[in-house]
Amino acid sequence: MRLKVLTAIFLIPVMWTSGFCGSDAGDRWGFGCRVFYFDIAPGTLGDVDSEFDQSASAELHAIYHATSSFSLELSAQYVKTGMAACYDDQCGDMGTLEQVPIFMTANLRFPVEKVNALLYLGAGIGYFINSFENEAHNDTNTFFALNQTVVNVEDSLGSVLSFGVEYQFTPTISLLFDVRCIFQKADIKIQSERGVVEDSSTPLNTSLFGLGLRYSF
Repeated sequence: MRLKVLTAIFLIPVMWTSGFCGSDAGDRWGFGCRVFYFDIAPGTLGDVDSEFDQSASAELHAIYHATSSFSLELSAQYVKTGMAACYDDQCGDMGTLEQVPIFMTANLRFPVEKVNALLYLGAGIGYFINSFENEAHNDTNTFFALNQTVVNVEDSLGSVLSFGVEYQFTPTISLLFDVRCIFQKADIKIQSERGVVEDSSTPLNTSLFGLGLRYSF
């Protein structure tokens, strides 16, 4: 299932843009990296609230410039953040959520020739490979983690909207500034202290602010 979804995310946009090749100063490739500061918005986890630590993530990406005004970008990130469950004013650490989001994003590009830069707006789809490591707790006053354990976090689908600026030092080297909004929800299995496993879900909507470099040819 995972392989089929990833194949669809990659092949469908590539086939759709194949007719652009070689037109309007396009048919160029680029490779780069970004680092992000990210913040997952608070959500719900069954009858309690879910909260996440603010943290940093890293990304590698490849981009195909179909034309001077349109590009298609494939990217993969690594995200790791702490997750807590809260009820009223009490919170307890549940553990660590790890994600590998893989995105295919279509970008509209708007050159700003006077400053040797361009603006871009993007929208795309993503597949999130999720895992979770439960926190080890020894404190009898630790809230939820004493009686709730995350059994599994299912892989999930999501979408992304992005806005960015690409400043070109040279025709091949660029500095990237990005703002992104990610919309997703993951299904989670929770085991209570009585051993009962329940299905739940939590939204993982995320805001990201990034800085990166790209080499195009």
